Amino acid sequence: EDNQMKITMRFEGKMDLRVPEGATEDAIRQGLRTTILAVHADAVRNSPVSAQWPSIAKDERRPTGMNRRSITAEVSGLGRVAGTDTEHIVDDQKLEAAVYGTSGYGGYLETGTRGVNEDGAWAWRMPPRPYIRPAMDRHGKGLPANIRAAMPK
Repeated sequence: EDNQMKITMRFEGKMDLRVPEGATEDAIRQGLRTTILAVHADAVRNSPVSAQWPSIAKDERRPTGMNRRSITAEVSGLGRVAGTDTEHIVDDQKLEAAVYGTSGYGGYLETGTRGVNEDGAWAWRMPPRPYIRPAMDRHGKGLPANIRAAMPK
């Protein structure tokens, strides 16, 4: 049974780009690559890191960084541009990019977990510790400028 959580965030919107007739998809891909690399680096830097499993003696625990190491970035037509995962989730027939983790619990870190407490009320079991969404919010708005910078002069 697959117990992994998938969170998909899409950056969509109108961009005021004065694209010359016949502008290349390559410029868009390169702009996506620049943007997604910034998102990836930010997400890795801000991914929560906790001590090893509770069964390990407290004085022997070391940060594992498993979720941090699992964060990968892809751009359609360019493949993996950062990270180590070999999964391929973008559609090469489209212009898209993705940042994702494969630790199996990154989605729970991003969104938190909730459950019913002893009083029957919904409560956080683990509060959210977002790291991908804030990275996307910080760097996604740079996409138009990154595309312009990659366009032939």
